[in-house]
Amino acid sequence: SFLLQNGIVKDILKFRTNKRDYTKKEIRIFYGAGSNTHDADFDMIHLAISDILKRYPNVHLYVIGQLTLNPAFMQYKNQIHCVSRLSAKNYFREIAKYDIALMPLTNTFFNNCKSNIKFIEASILNIPSIASNLIEFSNVIEDGKNGFLAKNNYNEWYTKIEKLVLDKDLRNELARNAFQSCTALYGIQKQTKTMEGILRKCEILSINHDKKNNSQLNILQVNLYFGLNSLGGATIVVENIAEEMAKLENTAANVSIFT
Repeated sequence: SFLLQNGIVKDILKFRTNKRDYTKKEIRIFYGAGSNTHDADFDMIHLAISDILKRYPNVHLYVIGQLTLNPAFMQYKNQIHCVSRLSAKNYFREIAKYDIALMPLTNTFFNNCKSNIKFIEASILNIPSIASNLIEFSNVIEDGKNGFLAKNNYNEWYTKIEKLVLDKDLRNELARNAFQSCTALYGIQKQTKTMEGILRKCEILSINHDKKNNSQLNILQVNLYFGLNSLGGATIVVENIAEEMAKLENTAANVSIFT
């Protein structure tokens, strides 16, 4: 089997032009919950976040998607903002406004199989990230250089959130390094090179096509999900990568996606 990781598509890069106003005192932390399956992940760090909100009234928490907040947050309701589900474009437009991204995941077999797509998305938009120290995050995040990795305990999460809240220069530095890391690892050119390598190993690119009749190799990407409720962000990622590959000039293949 072969693996083609998540990647960056050009359409998302335009949202980097949204300038966040660091002259404002408000620091905006966001958590992208998406579906209603992340209550346990977020609840794991709720004490650290609630204590941050208590100590720093200028810090605001933005939750995107479906999430059941711990009752401890009720006393900070003026600092908490819930945003319902958004379309892909509106999602990127929305999160471009924020200053810090949180990515907690409990250490389960299922979560260790997840990708680091949320880190990629935040990094594209110049947002520094704090993520649980699970394999997909630790494969790309160098702690303290292009993001923060946190063990799943109160002290780690509180300390690292507080560092970013208090230090604008550190936020900028981590965000800049994260963007550079992601463009190098997940840019469309890297994705194309990886895909070409996969096709060559499968001996697909060695097939001779009829140039006289302008025939192309047709590649169908099949995307399978369990249940209609699972159809969402991951589908969009695969679809966007396929579309970008299809736009490349001098390609020998016609790329389609079936979901």
